[in-house]
Amino acid sequence: MDKKLTSTARPFAAFSVAAALLLTFAAAPATADDPSIPTPEQINAAKANADATAAEVTHVEGLINSAQDGLAKSTVDTMRANDTYSMALVTLDQRRTDAQQAQKKADAAAAADASAKKQVGALAAELYRSGGLNPGVQAYMADNAGNVLDRAAALQSIDARRSEAFNTAQQAAAASSQMRAQADEATKAADDAAQAASRAKDAADAANASYRSAVTQANAQRTTLVSQLATLRNTTVELEQARVAGLEQQRQQQQYAAMLASTAAAAAAAAPAQAAAQQAAPAPLSPPAPSSVNVASNGQPSPVQAPAAPAPAPAPAPEPAPAPAPAPAPAPAPAPAPAPAPSGSGIQAAISTAMSKVGPPNYYLWGGTGPTGFDCSGLVWYSFSAAGIWVPRTATEQYNSAPTKVPLASARPGDLVVFGTPGNFYHVGIYIGNGRMVNALNPTDGITVTPLAWMSGVWPTVARY
Repeated sequence: MDKKLTSTARPFAAFSVAAALLLTFAAAPATADDPSIPTPEQINAAKANADATAAEVTHVEGLINSAQDGLAKSTVDTMRANDTYSMALVTLDQRRTDAQQAQKKADAAAAADASAKKQVGALAAELYRSGGLNPGVQAYMADNAGNVLDRAAALQSIDARRSEAFNTAQQAAAASSQMRAQADEATKAADDAAQAASRAKDAADAANASYRSAVTQANAQRTTLVSQLATLRNTTVELEQARVAGLEQQRQQQQYAAMLASTAAAAAAAAPAQAAAQQAAPAPLSPPAPSSVNVASNGQPSPVQAPAAPAPAPAPAPEPAPAPAPAPAPAPAPAPAPAPAPSGSGIQAAISTAMSKVGPPNYYLWGGTGPTGFDCSGLVWYSFSAAGIWVPRTATEQYNSAPTKVPLASARPGDLVVFGTPGNFYHVGIYIGNGRMVNALNPTDGITVTPLAWMSGVWPTVARY
């Protein structure tokens, strides 16, 4: 891959959105020109009576929620753009490999064509010099002039050899032309993939810049709005920080609980049909599991070395979850009941591998599959491969190829949580219990443990290997 396509800056790798929100509470307000923020005069006027004060408090709290919703949208946009670029790099790598292989075949076919043409040229020169028969054949024909059958057999043999030589030359020429056309087509596909990757990189750069800007703006708005709440309620900024954090936690908890309830209800309704389908379907074949991560010449596991995914039997897709939860807030996520222990030492090893990659020196890398730089599905692929468990390379394939799908409410450590919709999952992480997952989030936050209550776009079922 081109270095300019795969390189990524890492100054934000150890930076988290939650930390940013906390650190900027004391920052100077930077939103004086934001028309949505109440002015000091409006705040003072609202304190004239209790009803006006309550209304203004509700308005300000709504602005804080809106800012978080805007950050949630920016987070989703960034994850989509990052995934598009990462998958473009995976495609580019495969197209270049295809082009190299096609070029080798074309070169071999061209060499065979040249050899066949040389043989035909030698035969033509010999026929020209001998008037159609080489001297040895002429002598044979003279010595056996009385044997008509022998003469006929000799002529037939000579004609057969001539025909074979010309046929071989024609076949070699046709094969060379076909291989050259295929090589040209593969080279064009690689060039097109490189251009697509370049465009995807520009989009990812823009999305990540927008994300960082959204974080900065949300922080500045929050600083101002929390200060205004303290004024309206005659409290301190510190107390209002804690109160707003509690409200956000409650909001997230309610949305996450609604999602879990929805997935549980959908699973219960679909259980009879799923059971009947499983009884009627033959047992799936288990794909081969590698004993270790495949490592390329550059020391990193190569995306194209991952084994081809088998054709899994598609699982019934539940209805999408209700409105997604907002993006990261400074409050800790609600802690659901402890999840069951993962099944098998391999799953636990995959979790341990992924957790060992949290924080520096590891970082988010578009198209990365380790050992230090990862994209979201690259981290899953690396962790499971290191544990001897086969998974495909991309988020959509990782979900589709899993032998079992269960509701998010029934997730246990080691299950894969995906984001998006079937056929177009743009993010994936490894569930570790208590409503959290380890994932390669983005170039800003790097490899991190993220509460699902902070995320949006979660698909209501998880994949289990």
